[in-house]
Amino acid sequence: MHATLLDLIKSIDPYVYPSNPLVHPRDNARMTPFHLVIGNHHVDPPILPIGHIHPTILIDMLAYNVETVGESFTFYPAMGPRPESAVLRAVKAVAFSYQAVNRGKDALTGIIDGLVDFMRKRGTVPEDKYGPNEERFAMYASPRSTHFEGKVLGPMRNAVATVARSRSGFFGCATFGVKAILYEGEGEGMRIWVQVRGGKLNQSSWGGQYDVTANGALPAGLLPLEGIVKECVEEADLPAEFCAANLKLTATASYWMIAKEWVRPHTT
Repeated sequence: MHATLLDLIKSIDPYVYPSNPLVHPRDNARMTPFHLVIGNHHVDPPILPIGHIHPTILIDMLAYNVETVGESFTFYPAMGPRPESAVLRAVKAVAFSYQAVNRGKDALTGIIDGLVDFMRKRGTVPEDKYGPNEERFAMYASPRSTHFEGKVLGPMRNAVATVARSRSGFFGCATFGVKAILYEGEGEGMRIWVQVRGGKLNQSSWGGQYDVTANGALPAGLLPLEGIVKECVEEADLPAEFCAANLKLTATASYWMIAKEWVRPHTT
């Protein structure tokens, strides 16, 4: 059998891709499903969680819940005072508390930000280097969540909270990006507009490498078309009206992003 380009990519790709999101691909730690409400964990067929939590983060969630008198999260099964190792073995799922969910999106966002600050003080996450104006990602719950039962959801109405972009991985929540490739002509005469990324060569952000015409993360509150128009205006200095009229959705690519203490799906 002849080798394909996919075989070549697999041979040089340094990432390990998780076949099971409940097991971290690097340290084999058991990842805990993080739901909107704990009732979602008991539904058959299973409801997809917001994300999956590494044991390191789960310990901080348990500690933060004690500090906030149980008003932030619910664990299954319910956790009383136990040794830390026993707790990690016992917890099958975690969710926002019903009280917090009933208070709405701003309350859940406040809990996430409070937990992140708590983890920063404990040294679990690094100091914030982006400041209060950092871009934020939406945290999406499954439209099948029991919390949405009987409700008609519009586009992106299943966004239940937001999280700072640099902290989103700790909660395993799905994130999204947008990319555009601009071209003119067809066939052999086609010309494609590429950009060279800023920064130094071989940095983690691929500085100095060729890239698509425009791309970026999709922040909370923007639809994909709005997001890519924004990037084309900022990165390619193109008129917004021209972009909105000519951009066409052609494909999506989904993959896992992996770090020491998190695994999250990303679609662009």
